[in-house]
Amino acid sequence: MKKDELSRKDIEAAARYIDANGIPPANESKKYEVSVNNKRYPTKYIVALARKSRKGVAFSASDLTSLEANRILRSLGYSVFEKGRNEPVPEEKKSSGGMMKYLLAILLLIAIVALVVVFVVKPF
Repeated sequence: MKKDELSRKDIEAAARYIDANGIPPANESKKYEVSVNNKRYPTKYIVALARKSRKGVAFSASDLTSLEANRILRSLGYSVFEKGRNEPVPEEKKSSGGMMKYLLAILLLIAIVALVVVFVVKPF
């Protein structure tokens, strides 16, 4: 889902729904919460409810990752907190782990090609 598919109004409507209906035990926050109008809500659950409201299709909090929910909420200007903490969680930095794996795979391929050339193509 693109971040611009949800609006602050969608999130606030989801917060009102939670206020009126509560949070099912399965959707309680395990790690992250978002502050909406000075009240904390589980990030994945509030985004799932906002998606359901926007699309008219049932979404489950398990249909998205915490990282995705947090990015959506931050893009809308909300602060994300670790459960029970008062300082906002810093925005995730892009990991270079994928690039490192790619470079290591290339180096391994070069080494294999070199071994093939030395021992197969140029036999003694």
